[in-house]
Amino acid sequence: MAGLIERQTPFAKLNIINYDQVGWDDPLHENFYVIDALLQQFSEYHQVRGLWKNATLYQLNDTVVDVSNGALWKCAVSHTSASTGSFLDDRTAHPTYWVSVTTGVISDEVAYVTPEGFGAKGTGVDDDTVPVINSINYAVTHQKAWRGTKKYRVTSSQVINLPSGSTLDMQGGEIFVDINSGTQLSLNVPPVGVYSVLEIAASTVDLSRGVPSTKLTTTHRIRCPGHTFTGNGDVCKIISDNPIPQIAAAGIYSIGEFNIVVAVDGDYVYLAAPLRNASTFVTNTRIVHVDKTTRLFIRDMKFSSDLQSNIDNGRNTVYLSIKGAVSPLVNNIRSRFTTYCAIRTISCFGTFASQCYFTDGINNDNAGRPGRGPLRRALGGRSGLCRRA
Repeated sequence: MAGLIERQTPFAKLNIINYDQVGWDDPLHENFYVIDALLQQFSEYHQVRGLWKNATLYQLNDTVVDVSNGALWKCAVSHTSASTGSFLDDRTAHPTYWVSVTTGVISDEVAYVTPEGFGAKGTGVDDDTVPVINSINYAVTHQKAWRGTKKYRVTSSQVINLPSGSTLDMQGGEIFVDINSGTQLSLNVPPVGVYSVLEIAASTVDLSRGVPSTKLTTTHRIRCPGHTFTGNGDVCKIISDNPIPQIAAAGIYSIGEFNIVVAVDGDYVYLAAPLRNASTFVTNTRIVHVDKTTRLFIRDMKFSSDLQSNIDNGRNTVYLSIKGAVSPLVNNIRSRFTTYCAIRTISCFGTFASQCYFTDGINNDNAGRPGRGPLRRALGGRSGLCRRA
């Protein structure tokens, strides 16, 4: 068979056929077996039937190609296609027969997804908004890491809500911000629940039957019917319609006060430490059960913009907003032309930020300037790369 094969492709070793030799179809058939094996390993779509055809029996999960645009469709109901007309005509007449296949979907064997797998160009010029967001959503839904290597232009504000228990691990690449105001990318972790507080009282909680043996002599007990706290280290946040004075909030702009629930007794929850601003919570007091099962990691990325409105003193764009996360990690984030704040955390507990820095000036991309102090500027300062609310 050596004479039938001129050479092989460098990666998959597919046969390049010498069609002048008798028997050239044998190495060609080998190619199809190799391709089929690769599809089985790395694609969720099996039973590929080729182009859609008239008067053909299609079984559940058969995958076909729409010849008019090259799109993939999966059979949802076994049936025989119409004897005449186009694929579009048949789908219109029987809308439940076929389900559109999302491009870029890959199998569980692949550890991470990329925007390129969903159609991104990564040139910094082409609009990659849709493939970037689709790739992030897929990474969240299928619990895959997200990896970028190029410059992706995003032209509209985007919001992604992370389901409870999910993990989003984003690393690499550059997000080129092309909006004049607002927030480019919002990553939100919805709370487990928000409950009305009927009473906040100084109290003690006896955990002597627990491990380790502990008795808290100074803490607060909160009455909140219908709560979902277990007392096993749940993260909570007390809020009300009364803002906490800046001085009382230890010099930072704070909305509410975080604490840990260490015990429950019916409608009552007991906190690990006394509230510093208990007297401030008066009107419409609520307790938020913060979701600590959702994890967020943002690493080794760059956010940039060339819009003059984001360079002048009237800086008004937030590149990345993280809301409601417990212990989110933000590491080695580079920002060009920092705006009101390049990264903002809202109602996040235990944020860990390190090696975040920005550059300013059109031709000063290499002059990175870190924030003053490891966490204050990164989390609480009014100016700088990150800000906490």
